[in-house]
Amino acid sequence: MKLIERSKIIIDSTADISKEILQEYNIDIARFNLTDKTANKHYKDGDLTNEELFYFLKQNHKFKTAQPAPLDYEELIINAKKDFEFIFILTMSSDMSGAYQSAMIAKEEMGNDNIFVIDSRQATIGTGLVGLHMIDHLKDTEVIEDGLNKISSTIDNTEMRVILDTPKYAVEGGRLSSAIGTLGDVIQIRPVVNMENGIPVAKKKMRLSTIKLAINEFKNILEAENINTNRIILGATSDMDDLDKIIANIPNMQYVEHLEKFKAGNVITSHSGPKTLGLAYTRKY
Repeated sequence: MKLIERSKIIIDSTADISKEILQEYNIDIARFNLTDKTANKHYKDGDLTNEELFYFLKQNHKFKTAQPAPLDYEELIINAKKDFEFIFILTMSSDMSGAYQSAMIAKEEMGNDNIFVIDSRQATIGTGLVGLHMIDHLKDTEVIEDGLNKISSTIDNTEMRVILDTPKYAVEGGRLSSAIGTLGDVIQIRPVVNMENGIPVAKKKMRLSTIKLAINEFKNILEAENINTNRIILGATSDMDDLDKIIANIPNMQYVEHLEKFKAGNVITSHSGPKTLGLAYTRKY
């Protein structure tokens, strides 16, 4: 019997996986917390639409995010153990969030060796892409060790490129240097962010429009010979039509077997702001 039939998958809400995929594979979500410090209101990731969130951000509301608590994971594990032999928990990079630590505490409390907590070393659609490949591996594999080895190789070869329309929100959330934010405000640069060793790093700062910069960056990536075109994810925090423009302007997109378009949730959007665009992909290995 394949592992997918014996396993429950739990992924934190920052992976931004579409509702259709969550439903198809019966994936449970550990929801992050979002606090509007200005209005003293507390939300779970997904309680607000991004449009509502943008309205509050424009009104200079300040938000704070927090990982799911160990008890949140324990509740999900208790429910999963009723019907499944194995539990796979995938989290945002442990260098960016305490979700991994929360899940590990929950695993220790439950005392079950068949619970596997996996650090994606990514965020948002990067974590989402690891999750989709994890599903593929569990569908193709019967032995736990083989499945874990395949997932580990996927994590090692997953990359993400993000174009921020403004560095403001990433700087306020502590994700990027304040020097980048100051420079961005003055000359309207748009950071190009990569994930490196589990943390976001601004590798370039360009003055092109966000959509033109995304097309240029993503086109260069897809023209590389070592890119796995089996699965690729495009992501946006606001206008999903921008993703269609990107696809239409990059010829190599037609060779992608499974091209997914995900919209970011509240937590990721609060740290990146409107008009953010991203691409997650894996290298061949």
